[in-house]
Amino acid sequence: MADYEAKRTQRIDRLKARAARLTRAADAASERARAISSQIPLGQPVLVGHHSQRRHERDLERIRNRFARAVKLRDEAAAVLRRVRAAESNRAISSDDPEAVDKLRAKLAKLEADRALMVAANKAARSKAPQEALVALGLSSAMVTQILTPDFMGRIGFPDYVLRNSAGEASRLRKRIAAMEARSSAPAPEAVELPNARIEEADNRVRIFFSDRPSEALRASLKGSGFRWAPSVGAWQRHASPGAWYAAKRLLGASERGAA
Repeated sequence: MADYEAKRTQRIDRLKARAARLTRAADAASERARAISSQIPLGQPVLVGHHSQRRHERDLERIRNRFARAVKLRDEAAAVLRRVRAAESNRAISSDDPEAVDKLRAKLAKLEADRALMVAANKAARSKAPQEALVALGLSSAMVTQILTPDFMGRIGFPDYVLRNSAGEASRLRKRIAAMEARSSAPAPEAVELPNARIEEADNRVRIFFSDRPSEALRASLKGSGFRWAPSVGAWQRHASPGAWYAAKRLLGASERGAA
């Protein structure tokens, strides 16, 4: 668990450092543009035919390019910071988390308990003494009032769609737990050796190691299939799944070679 949290923290720190570098580069580009601009008298037009014309035009182009670069770098920094905020606020349970199954079971238990309470509350709301019946369920006075307040169609209680959504989410969690348990108990697929690459599974990732830098077209195909370059391991990788293995083999033509 400590390793998982450490990796998560390190990823966020790397994103913050990248955003800081982009911001510094943007500031440097802006400062350089202002420095060039300060050498041109305010309001000075380009003197066509004068010996200064080419230098003046070149300086104006440099100013435009540097300010444009500064804007581009600041946009990139802002995008990275959005990823930082998303990562910091993300409460989703990652399959990489060693405690993922336990967390999913706890989430499922709470979801089922909440749904059972909603069903009981709907039954109480239609009883002869709804106020007392709802209070007996341990609901707050504010919640009791909300439950007994008719909606635009005169209905009280929790809407049917809320119960359906809750049941659907519970079903999704059960399937995910079952899939994770099945995958954790199954042996990892054997690595596939190819003339210029190797496909293997580790740390819940399908990884492709190349002996040489793949072509631009292959890199584009890898990205299009969900693989991302991971400098920390020197491989292209994506979350492990049968689909990831299929994509890796298809991209490298392993299936045609009869690789297992």
